Amino acid sequence: MTSSGDQGRSLDSGEGRQRQTSIRPKPEWQTNETKGMSHKPAIMLEGVSRQFGKQEVLHDINLKVHSTEIFGLLGPSGAGKTTLVKMVAGLDEPTRGKVYVSGVRMPALRMLGEIGYMAQLDALYLELTAQENLDFFASVFGLRGHQKSRRIHQVMELVGLTVDRGKLVSAYSGGMKRRLSLAIALLHEPGILILDEPTVGIDPLLRKSIWEELQALSRQGTTLLMTTHVMDEAAKCHRLGMIRGGELIATGTPMELISAAGVSTLDEAFLHYGEVKKGPIQGGRGSNPGTQDERMRHSHVHRRHPRKGRSIDSEVPVQDPTKGGNGE
Repeated sequence: MTSSGDQGRSLDSGEGRQRQTSIRPKPEWQTNETKGMSHKPAIMLEGVSRQFGKQEVLHDINLKVHSTEIFGLLGPSGAGKTTLVKMVAGLDEPTRGKVYVSGVRMPALRMLGEIGYMAQLDALYLELTAQENLDFFASVFGLRGHQKSRRIHQVMELVGLTVDRGKLVSAYSGGMKRRLSLAIALLHEPGILILDEPTVGIDPLLRKSIWEELQALSRQGTTLLMTTHVMDEAAKCHRLGMIRGGELIATGTPMELISAAGVSTLDEAFLHYGEVKKGPIQGGRGSNPGTQDERMRHSHVHRRHPRKGRSIDSEVPVQDPTKGGNGE
């Protein structure tokens, strides 16, 4: 896969191994504007593993996503990102472990109205127009009358499809379908928004406006969990969880991950933390709770000693972006 936009860097490409890009300073919203961020976990995974037959695709994931933050799951295709967000959305359940959203154990039917989910594959009615798709999903979400009309207008303006709302979705390009899927996920103004590769196939200018809206939603109280393999998008997240081979290999803010790894770019940091692990999960492997150290939670970065050829367990306290001290 390749990144969307001329500047996007993809983990699925070998380009990150050959050349580096400069790391831009964190945007203002990622520092000053996160000072009011709540630290009550909106999403929590405890020892979550997912197995399909003999193949374990996620292993012992422990993760907290704080209320109102933008949390990115960064990893190549096949790392387990989509499987993880499906369990958070209540569309799948773990083989082992527990998933909580707003304190409610998932899956839970009563939480579906509180969650907006944009799947990696577009779930649209191709024989209907975009307007008819929006009307249908708005009704499913319980929107009526003026509120329904207002929200449809707002989300179509956001994704730049207002002039094309009368077209059949079957006539839409791939990028237009992605934009319509995002509009549907935003319709009912959910408190938890889960986006699986939300801007793939969307042009850079529109991506910028969408990110501005996502940042505004975070400031207004929405918690966002998104997947990506594009480096410039990962850098916009408040915090990241790096996933490789079904394991969570590091968590922290983009700059914390870079600094703790002693490198200068996010792709270098991903390669660094990936080397700490013994390798991707092999199909049929037995569960070993010690494989992923409990210390790889949101408040620490798991790193490798720079002067040793072997891996060691080292905890690096991650600074709380809302405080002057360390961790929670």
